Amino acid sequence: MLGIWGDPAVTGKPVHGDPRERKKTLPVLAALDGPSPAAGRLAALLKSDAEPARVVALIEEAGGRTVALAEARRHIAAVETVLAGVPMEPAAERELRSLLDFLVRRDL
Repeated sequence: MLGIWGDPAVTGKPVHGDPRERKKTLPVLAALDGPSPAAGRLAALLKSDAEPARVVALIEEAGGRTVALAEARRHIAAVETVLAGVPMEPAAERELRSLLDFLVRRDL
């Protein structure tokens, strides 16, 4: 997510760095595997020298961002379920939950 949509001032990663390098990250793979007509166009663009911004637009249009965020949220929910059964100080629990929130939502 951060290598595609992250804020470079915060992440230290270049804008659209992953698509520029043609990395097959979860959002890309999800977009390519989806039923959207954009998936076919994305596959063709990934084989070309297309502008990364065009690649990113197709990843999003084909549902790659939605799938990746849903997967991240699914993992966070699983961790939260486990945390609910772990006895800990309230301050520690707040810090852990804050960290989980940060991991999913930071500067996208």
